[in-house]
Amino acid sequence: MDERTARSQMFLSPRWQRDRTIVVVWSAITMSLLAGLAATRVRLHSAAASAESYHARVRRIATESMTERVGAWVATDFPLPRPAVAPLGPYVALSRRYRNSVSGRVVTSLLVQCSDTRDVLGHYPPVFYVRHGWNLRSSERQDWVAEGLEIHGMHYQFTAGRFEQPELTVLGFMALPDGTTCRDMEGVRRYVRGRNKYFGVAQVQLICNGPVSAAERDQLVTLFVRAHRPVLDAIMTGVQDD
Repeated sequence: MDERTARSQMFLSPRWQRDRTIVVVWSAITMSLLAGLAATRVRLHSAAASAESYHARVRRIATESMTERVGAWVATDFPLPRPAVAPLGPYVALSRRYRNSVSGRVVTSLLVQCSDTRDVLGHYPPVFYVRHGWNLRSSERQDWVAEGLEIHGMHYQFTAGRFEQPELTVLGFMALPDGTTCRDMEGVRRYVRGRNKYFGVAQVQLICNGPVSAAERDQLVTLFVRAHRPVLDAIMTGVQDD
């Protein structure tokens, strides 16, 4: 057998064909992975840029949409205490105190929107209040529908050893950029796994001294939604499904 014939038979052999097929397949896989990585990088860059625009819009609307009065409730600005600000990274914060001119009831409302979802953990009621000397007496899941907005939240009751302030009621929920709400950090973690992390999350708290009846809780949540609807809408329309 001459050299030319031997080379021709080698190229036609099953082993050579199998090896060549493996090379072709791995080359195709490699090219596909590289293309996927490039596309992912482009998507992440686009998402980050979109999120920057989103956060700027939330900040602008938060400063432009302050409501001084909602029905019988009159609002005044209430600066965040230093321990509340310390755990936060970049954020938008609206902190107001509302007094009902008829009943005298006072409620402090707090909305904190963080660009990094991890930053809200230090301000999460079961963490923040316990860390600052309160005892969590009870936590109850509660749902509200306020001004057409479906809210899945929590009703917390805290107690302390101080006579002048023996009980604290906190109504809380998380507003997510995909248009939904959730009750707690577990809901935030589920959201982050399925959504873009750059858009962050907002935490809402309504804080009252003493116990609050179920009817009052409904009224307070409705008050908050009415007073903060523009910024809530801005926060909850960050991520849209394709």
